Amino acid sequence: TSLVPGEQEATDAQTQYSLKRIQSNNFFSEQDFSTLVEDLTLLGRSIGLTAISPPWISMYTDGDMQNLHTDAPQGPVAFVLSLSREHDFQGGETILLKPNVMELWKGFDGSVGMETGSIMRYIPPAPLGRCIVFDPRVPHGVNRVKGTSGNGNDPRKARVVVHGWFNSPEVCWFGNWEESDVEQMNSMLDEALQPIVETLGSGEIGRVCGYLACRVDIDDDGDVIDVVGVCDTLQADWEDFRG
Repeated sequence: TSLVPGEQEATDAQTQYSLKRIQSNNFFSEQDFSTLVEDLTLLGRSIGLTAISPPWISMYTDGDMQNLHTDAPQGPVAFVLSLSREHDFQGGETILLKPNVMELWKGFDGSVGMETGSIMRYIPPAPLGRCIVFDPRVPHGVNRVKGTSGNGNDPRKARVVVHGWFNSPEVCWFGNWEESDVEQMNSMLDEALQPIVETLGSGEIGRVCGYLACRVDIDDDGDVIDVVGVCDTLQADWEDFRG
């Protein structure tokens, strides 16, 4: 579609990011920063991701926001940890484009109109300590913050978050396992998964893009008692869709 006169200039004039941020290790004490990283890394390990990017701490006061964007190169899963209190400001929600919009023409129903709630998710920035994770390939941003009466630019009343990305997927073992047992079980797991890897690489099925983590529960006798998907961002590659 051709651009209308002035469209590119209007696009270039849009605010992409308006906020204040600093690397978390330059803000927290060494001990607090170490605890923060340990806790976030433990959370990442619960979905098979063993490392985090250097976390940022960002502050949003009156008028600050993030326009829609994606962070696909940074890691398979993004996180946002709230350090905000309720009722200190308005707005500041994490906004995410809904999947039905990204696949708008798949099963399109022209008899139904859509408004904001059908197009975007608005995840509240509070309470303090809430941590959300999401697929950074999905267009996302931060709704404009409006300061409450009399404290619009007071940093003590701001939207404050720690954010970054989980990465480095590996097999993670939880429980009291001997190192030799872990090595043996990793070998067994690699052998069991090899047929799946070969099938995925053979071209027999359509390609998928994204990240999948499953938790396998094992009892004291070594028997598998449950398999649960704990993180799934897989999407069909439409250039190789088999229907």
